[in-house]
Amino acid sequence: TGFTNIAAPVFEGDGRPVAAVVVAVPSDRLLPKECARLGRSVVAAAGKLSRGLEQPDEISAASMAAPAKRRKAK
Repeated sequence: TGFTNIAAPVFEGDGRPVAAVVVAVPSDRLLPKECARLGRSVVAAAGKLSRGLEQPDEISAASMAAPAKRRKAK
């Protein structure tokens, strides 16, 4: 099997892309509805990082941390 990669750009304050948030998941472990949810989370994280580059005081490591839900092995 392969991997499904979900990515979103991180922008500098002047609009230049400077990084990316990327998540790679084994394709056989990712359901379509999970892909959409994960995509929204990746875009949100990249947006937070971009805003943090614009205003460094607005972002902290704690605000980026999201509770992880582990999927039970089959």
